[in-house]
Amino acid sequence: MRCFSFPPRSRWGSASRCGERWRDYLVISLYNNVLPFLCIAWAAGVLPASYLSVISGTVPLWAGVFAAWMLKEPLPPRQIAGFVLGVAGVALIVNLGPVALDSRSLLGVAATLAGTALWGLGGVVIKKRSAHLPPIGLAAGSIIVGAVVMLPLWAGAAPPATWTFEAAMVLAALGFLGTGVAYLAFFTLLRDIGPSRTLTTGLMIPALGVLWGWLFLDEAVTLAMLGGVALVIAALVLVVRR
Repeated sequence: MRCFSFPPRSRWGSASRCGERWRDYLVISLYNNVLPFLCIAWAAGVLPASYLSVISGTVPLWAGVFAAWMLKEPLPPRQIAGFVLGVAGVALIVNLGPVALDSRSLLGVAATLAGTALWGLGGVVIKKRSAHLPPIGLAAGSIIVGAVVMLPLWAGAAPPATWTFEAAMVLAALGFLGTGVAYLAFFTLLRDIGPSRTLTTGLMIPALGVLWGWLFLDEAVTLAMLGGVALVIAALVLVVRR
């Protein structure tokens, strides 16, 4: 399989198209894989999983903003109000949640918001570049390029000898299911129905993230957090409702 697509008609066409496709893979990988994961991974060492989940629920809000800018999709007042409401929900959780409000936690919130904004932008970039590439090619190419780009990070990683079996299985499951399998459907939907509607899956993240954090990690859940979750979900409904 050449450049994750059908064989070109000529050798010169092959080189030209390969160069264009690898640029597409690199751009998509940076916006949708490398930079968001770096931001969220760093923030995960500072904030509880429930915080990360609620803030990650703003991905559809960012997608709507970037789609209006880059794809010229309409951004009616209802969606603008939804974006403001979503930011208010995040602020409520940060101010009144169980984590102390200090410079480190604020940096974690900023990093998470940056990661979600990049994910929203990544969905729009994929839409712009998916017309001439099959979804499986975009998924495979961007993952491979992302892995190559992040290879230097192995220098700062814990040696494999220190990994536990449970941690290794969790990483394998996240990679295979959360990225490998899920990306096939994700890239297809982005091409067919657009980023704003595809990323409405973010509607489920805040509530489920708080639930799993409480159930499996014994994280505290406060009324303020539940109020913030409600505001974020209400904001997403405003943004995605037709």
